[in-house]
Amino acid sequence: MSRKLAIAFVLIAILAAMALPFSPVLAQDQPVVITWFIGLGAGGQPEHRALQDEIVAAFNAAHDDIELEHVVVDFDASRDTLSTLIAAGDAPDIIGPVGIGGSNDYAGSFLDLDPIIEELDYDLGRWAPSLIDFYRDPVEGLTGLPFATFPSFVFFNRDLFDAAGVDYPPQTFGEPYADGDPWDVDKLREIAMLLTLDATTGQNALQQVRTFKEMVAVSGLAVTKLDGSAKGGVVVALAQEIGLPVHFVGVGEKAADLRPFTAADYARGLVGLGQ
Repeated sequence: MSRKLAIAFVLIAILAAMALPFSPVLAQDQPVVITWFIGLGAGGQPEHRALQDEIVAAFNAAHDDIELEHVVVDFDASRDTLSTLIAAGDAPDIIGPVGIGGSNDYAGSFLDLDPIIEELDYDLGRWAPSLIDFYRDPVEGLTGLPFATFPSFVFFNRDLFDAAGVDYPPQTFGEPYADGDPWDVDKLREIAMLLTLDATTGQNALQQVRTFKEMVAVSGLAVTKLDGSAKGGVVVALAQEIGLPVHFVGVGEKAADLRPFTAADYARGLVGLGQ
């Protein structure tokens, strides 16, 4: 999963242990206080408070030597508040949930968790390795661990995929596309930006393309059913009015009948000269 795809889908993480002094231990019989700053990303909404309170209560009930305190700040004030805390030397120990955009504002301020994980032999097996690698910066190291995710979805019309003979998008996280390519933003664009038109549609194809362009960033066309009576004259209108390139033409019902578009051959066929 690329950083861009995770940002389009809004993946959030808890970014632990900022590289600034921890809360001091006042005495051995007092717990270490760890401050959790909430609001830089999600989490500041009223409907999130109850769950966060439960997390803190459950953690504190399970640890006698550590006390977790959470500070919830409104999103609009979160950057100013956090920046002030950092400047005053009173930075929180944990920040999150927060996305890449919010954390990038404080690049260089986070602790590399890898040495701590190695020292404690902490098991990261609950997460997919690719998800852990997402939070590993080549310079700063592992700056965070997954804490929560927004529900993200890709909606698609199965009937249209079936009619076009195109494989469905992957249904499982981390699963590649049917052709073996990783399912990322580039692959999503490759499929979404290729509009298939029926040559028998005629001038209605112009309105179809206009409608699709309003919904997605269409970059090119494939024109099918050129093996019938239709000669695909609409391609001329599409080139003139829409300005999109034609990548393929279909001259049959099988995958082998989908051929690269050649303007010269198309023009000769359009006027009955053959190839």
